[in-house]
Amino acid sequence: RLGLEYEFLDNLLVHVDGAYETTVFNELTRDDTIYSFGTGLRYLINEYLFAGLRLSRIERTSTLSSVEYTDHRATAYVGFKLCCTGSAIRQRGGP
Repeated sequence: RLGLEYEFLDNLLVHVDGAYETTVFNELTRDDTIYSFGTGLRYLINEYLFAGLRLSRIERTSTLSSVEYTDHRATAYVGFKLCCTGSAIRQRGGP
């Protein structure tokens, strides 16, 4: 798995990632290969609150054709931090 996050603007981050995974089943005559690709945006609303959007594609190929699939996903999310950042701790005299 490899990913990259770039700070496009002060409060907008762009993210891309990709992964490759292979699984061999010893008892079965089955080998699976999974490819996944994704991209997204994360907007930092303030110091504690953020929102984002992620688009991804997952594709599994297999020697057993009944378990092959392709999945497209779109995810929107909102999140928050529960604690302060390191700079706020240093301002109060912390290490």
